[in-house]
Amino acid sequence: MQAKCFENNVCPAQKVLYFSVSEEVCLQRCLGRAAETGGGRADDKAEILIKRLENYTRETQPVINLYRQFGKVREVNGEFDELTVYEATRKAMLPQVSFIIGPRGSGKTSVGKVVCEVSNQKMLNFHDFIEENKLSDKDEETVMMSLIRHLANEISPNVLIEGFPQTEY
Repeated sequence: MQAKCFENNVCPAQKVLYFSVSEEVCLQRCLGRAAETGGGRADDKAEILIKRLENYTRETQPVINLYRQFGKVREVNGEFDELTVYEATRKAMLPQVSFIIGPRGSGKTSVGKVVCEVSNQKMLNFHDFIEENKLSDKDEETVMMSLIRHLANEISPNVLIEGFPQTEY
């Protein structure tokens, strides 16, 4: 299976973005593409497209199911207009955030660095984040909104935040 080969030889996938679209919509779009462009692909014929879609489903569904078991599939309904699908895709790509908490000397920094190295995560030290963004004298709401903005612009698929949360709020 290609997914296992990739995982073993390159790196574990952090997430899988799966565009779910019905066979009917795929068929309409491909046939529409052929009509709009005056030809499209040579094999953009209904009977060939149906076989390609059946083959795709047969070969790809096990891969999706494999990644789904590990909570890595982010499904986007691709049946809407381009702008709606883009917005859903952007939201699906926002980073997954994990927290590592423990008292000083507990080993959280050392372990966190190893976890990030092995799993291709980015580590964000909350204390350093507060210092770098000059937030030490700010209220919790301001700090939280700053962190949320930072994470919304994060390009790394997974972020491990060390030393957060510090309070229940």
